[in-house]
Amino acid sequence: MEENMQLLTNHIGYHINSEKRAVLMAQQSQHELASAFLVDAHNDEIVLELSPIGGANVDNWHQGVFFTLDFSQWTEQGHYYLRYQAVRSQSFEIAESQLYNRCFSDIIHYFKSQRCGGEFDAADKQASIVAAKIRWMSMVVGMTRLVMSASTLATCPMPTI
Repeated sequence: MEENMQLLTNHIGYHINSEKRAVLMAQQSQHELASAFLVDAHNDEIVLELSPIGGANVDNWHQGVFFTLDFSQWTEQGHYYLRYQAVRSQSFEIAESQLYNRCFSDIIHYFKSQRCGGEFDAADKQASIVAAKIRWMSMVVGMTRLVMSASTLATCPMPTI
């Protein structure tokens, strides 16, 4: 049965103070659940014992039965993996700012590639928006910010009520 199990974790990692959950996927419900373990990846030392929770099917999923492993109480920075019987997860990191550190540059690249370059950028610069002048001010937190000058706003007609 163990060869049909998988431990699924967040491949980005987990923030020290956030919720930390993983999924144990089994082909069928387990009548007697063994403990799962959070293991330090550097020395293979068990740092936390976990009890699988649930054991439910998910509508329209045909992969089996899913259990939750919650290790949110663990707040030590480091590299870890989960183990359930002979099944082991991929290693992951628990640290500060995981989402920012691992994804920010990819997100910025995505936004730039989708709108801030090439033919789209040239077309956007030619667009007129209700006679307002638009100018590029700066990159703020990696996203381009459009600022309308106060003089242009003053010339826009105000709606009457």
